[in-house]
Amino acid sequence: MIQLQCFNVWFVFFVTLTLFPTVMADIEYYSKSGKYDFIIPGETFIYLCFIEKFFTSITTYLLFNSCACFGSFLANFINWPKPKWLIAPVLCQAIFIPLMLFCNFRPHYRTWKIWIYDIRIYIIMAIVMSIGSGFYSAKAMMYAPKLVEVSKSTVAGMISAFFLIFGVLCGVSFTLVVSWFINSAGPYQPGKY
Repeated sequence: MIQLQCFNVWFVFFVTLTLFPTVMADIEYYSKSGKYDFIIPGETFIYLCFIEKFFTSITTYLLFNSCACFGSFLANFINWPKPKWLIAPVLCQAIFIPLMLFCNFRPHYRTWKIWIYDIRIYIIMAIVMSIGSGFYSAKAMMYAPKLVEVSKSTVAGMISAFFLIFGVLCGVSFTLVVSWFINSAGPYQPGKY
């Protein structure tokens, strides 16, 4: 009865851990001028001490964790989608893998062309992916114990937790595959696209 929700849990964590933290942390800021002018333009004290130094920490760790937490929180209040249909938006999360890989990810080592240079597009994608990750994983984890008899709900929760851990393991392992794909499988020489 809970197979679909176990797949949902696994797949959400597979996609999430494929992208976070390795891919997201290796997406570099790109500016035509060569300067960090994203949040606070110019060479102010805040810019010199904060923005350039902590760009990855802000756009990866702070952004992902706060948005995933917000998505998990939203799952308590939004009763959409129903358990039967949760798989549709969960599968849609997979689109973020190629989208983020074709951002400015490892620009000096990649053998594929960069399609998305604009850091604002990347940040919007990261926000949507992170909120979705928190929301859909929480929904799947909440639905699984509710789909069985009360006496079996504890076991259903434990099985869901196993698929969460298995999704983490598979996602982290798949990061090696996508890194190889970007660094070695493309038609260009590293850094010359």
